Amino acid sequence: MGETPGLRERKRRRTEAELVAAAVRLIGADGFPATTVEAIAAGAEVSPRTFFRFFASKEDVVLADERVLFDGFVDRTVPGDGPLLATLRDALCGALDERDPPWFERFTTSAAIIDTEPAVATAALRLCATTTDRLRGQVRAVAAPDVLPEHLLGLALDAVVSAWRLARAEWLATPSRTPAGLPALVRRNCDAVAALPGVRAG
Repeated sequence: MGETPGLRERKRRRTEAELVAAAVRLIGADGFPATTVEAIAAGAEVSPRTFFRFFASKEDVVLADERVLFDGFVDRTVPGDGPLLATLRDALCGALDERDPPWFERFTTSAAIIDTEPAVATAALRLCATTTDRLRGQVRAVAAPDVLPEHLLGLALDAVVSAWRLARAEWLATPSRTPAGLPALVRRNCDAVAALPGVRAG
């Protein structure tokens, strides 16, 4: 009797999670250049061929947790009648709230890899740009330029990206690094931007 779709999906997700955990652990310990795909696959007890069924490269696997976060951010961004910056803030904080403690542990290590390895940093910038484009599409699906001018949309998106980057840097520099601390910093930064004199939040 064959596996049910639900069982196959659970196995797929488990294998993907094990690959991410192995990659972050090994690269964090041995460095990005010294860690091979073969070593990551062995660490997850799968073949290199299986690795490439999930990820295109080592850069891709290091960014997996950040990609999950950004996917949740985009999915949660549903513009309504309120200020756009508040919508983006709540969507990003909501996506962070959905992450479990192991995610934050891996993210601490993967962020260090991103910040020190140029190839991964370049891939992270591409991921951020792609996410921004997806967010723009989400907003434009409900708000045409005559309703929300492009410069206001661009400013709101740039503001939430900056709020995220500053919060990320501050959180990583904090010894305690509690899971609740990162969304709290994002919220603080977004609210600080919205409170600036003359700022229109969208």
